[in-house]
Amino acid sequence: TQAKQLNIRYLEPWPWEFQYHTHDSLMQGFNMWADTSFLASDTCIFAGTAETYGPASSKVSIYPNPTKGLLNVHVDFLFQHIQIKLFNASGRCLLTTAGQSELDISRFPAGIYYLWIKIDSVITGKRIIRVE
Repeated sequence: TQAKQLNIRYLEPWPWEFQYHTHDSLMQGFNMWADTSFLASDTCIFAGTAETYGPASSKVSIYPNPTKGLLNVHVDFLFQHIQIKLFNASGRCLLTTAGQSELDISRFPAGIYYLWIKIDSVITGKRIIRVE
């Protein structure tokens, strides 16, 4: 119940739960809830600490970084479609945009965030810092 309230996607049972089979019905119920509540894309794709991901990362720049709220995404090549998702450090998607290269994140608290940027079929990731 607490994991559902906190919107947690995964739970890992302890060895004691496997040994005494206390995880069976609770884990099945939670997994069914999680599978219907989350998509595969809801899981954070930024598990590492590197700032860039993907082959086109060097052709995508984010400025200013750090920012007080307004972010610009600049792409050094021609493209047709752009989609941007903002994730917090816990991997929760906070904002999704399509067709925009400017984001206002001033409503979010100061901290580290991650951008998932899909340009046509190329996916790039960037770490950004929001300051006060």
